[in-house]
Amino acid sequence: MKPIKNIDKLDKRQKKYLKDKFDISAWKDLTPTILKNLKEAMKELTDTRQQVKIKYKIWDVLTCVVISCLCGMKTWEEIHDFVVMKYEFFRQFLKMTGGIPSAKTYERIMSIIDKEELKVIVQDFFKTITTNLYSKMDILNIDGRVNNGSKIKATIKVDAVSPLNCLNV
Repeated sequence: MKPIKNIDKLDKRQKKYLKDKFDISAWKDLTPTILKNLKEAMKELTDTRQQVKIKYKIWDVLTCVVISCLCGMKTWEEIHDFVVMKYEFFRQFLKMTGGIPSAKTYERIMSIIDKEELKVIVQDFFKTITTNLYSKMDILNIDGRVNNGSKIKATIKVDAVSPLNCLNV
């Protein structure tokens, strides 16, 4: 599967955040299919907005918010600026028919959606990411213990010796 172009254009702070928080460093594994599946899942959310006044698709807005938050953006202004900077990246898997929403629009849409529905979708997305990133890794079992009777108390002739610790992998 062909990886998304321009995914490596994240700055060092964003890559470090993803590595530290989510242990995501293999960007080549985030294919357009995974991100399109996130968008398709977002289409299942209940949209309570008045249909006549809608300019932005709810799935476009929420997908942008989730990916921006995944990259370490914390405020609505940061999310808006991130989407503006990475617009070509988002256009690879989103229509973005209404353009880029303002920071207030992101905030307003997030306030009206059902949080439980979004939680399920985001958890499934994270499961997909971790399954794809870690499916090729070996699992190492680690076991540690302290050997009883290996501790020596301090005496006049001998210094104190702490117990023997063993680690098995």
